[in-house]
Amino acid sequence: MARVMVALGKWLLRAGLGLTVLIMGLGYDPAPCFQTLQDWAYQVSVYGREYAYHLNVSKTGGEYLLKSNIGGLRDRPAGLSWKRLLVSTGVVINEPVDMVASHMQPIKGLKTAVSAMADPPGTSVEGGSHPTLDAQENGTDDDIVVNDRYPPVAIYCTHSSETYLPDDNRTHSERERGLINDVALELAKHLSQLSFRAVFVDTIHDSPEYTQSYVKSRETVKQLLEEDDSWGVIIDVHRDSIPGQKTGAVVDLKGKKAAQILIVVGSDQRKSNPHWEKNLEFAEKLYSEAENSYPGLVRGVRIKPGTYNQDLYSPSILIEVGNEYNSLEEANYGVALFAEILARVLLEGN
Repeated sequence: MARVMVALGKWLLRAGLGLTVLIMGLGYDPAPCFQTLQDWAYQVSVYGREYAYHLNVSKTGGEYLLKSNIGGLRDRPAGLSWKRLLVSTGVVINEPVDMVASHMQPIKGLKTAVSAMADPPGTSVEGGSHPTLDAQENGTDDDIVVNDRYPPVAIYCTHSSETYLPDDNRTHSERERGLINDVALELAKHLSQLSFRAVFVDTIHDSPEYTQSYVKSRETVKQLLEEDDSWGVIIDVHRDSIPGQKTGAVVDLKGKKAAQILIVVGSDQRKSNPHWEKNLEFAEKLYSEAENSYPGLVRGVRIKPGTYNQDLYSPSILIEVGNEYNSLEEANYGVALFAEILARVLLEGN
């Protein structure tokens, strides 16, 4: 027992020293340090697995890599497995990809250009052929190639804390990114597979003041317009919440459940919005295309009195992907199908 306690003490000491060195390297004020660590952890969770999937890592190789790079695993107490030790700290390792992703170095402040990390594309959508998920699933080993003639797409989340109850056991993630960001990234990823330059800006907009969400996301839209004034569309991704509804909004498509999507267009009822009619026209095209390809996927176009920053650029839309009772899998599948619809409409107008 004494030997176990000594070994565990050594491990804790190493971990403490490592954290101290890291904090001292980042700065003296603990708050920014922990915010930086949180940002890095998020980047790893979102991007680490995408990169790791391209590596052919065996289980043995993954374990060796973990033990070689995380202090204390080599000298862990007898009878305490490396996996159990990591689980006790909140790190869940289920497969070699997790092992690699768990300690990949992310890049702080990265604006996610998904083209660099998406899976190989399928059939080109040029020449009148339409993008499909079947083509994506049967993709080749070629690198992702962005077609410069395709209009780029910008994606962000005004309500960054929104999440899904079945997967996160809550409806909002306090002061951190909810699963709605994963859904927005999934949309960008599928557009990238279709050769579009898709950019997801993962800035948190609804913390610390939720009431300032649209004020902060407005600055994000302005920055996007400074970088490029020719976006094919700018999309604000949300998830819905319907009072009294205790089930997810789903539709069965191609043998799977997809979260239904509501398109929201802001009007000029409360303030000037010179673009709202063009935005409505674009949204109605999306709805029409969705009804032709995947009936029920888009459950409608709703006009609301707010502008939702859509007065800055056209086309701009807001989409509600399912509600709090949908699963992340349903939401991701919904936006995967929606990416096809979006691609077709963008190319028709290009």
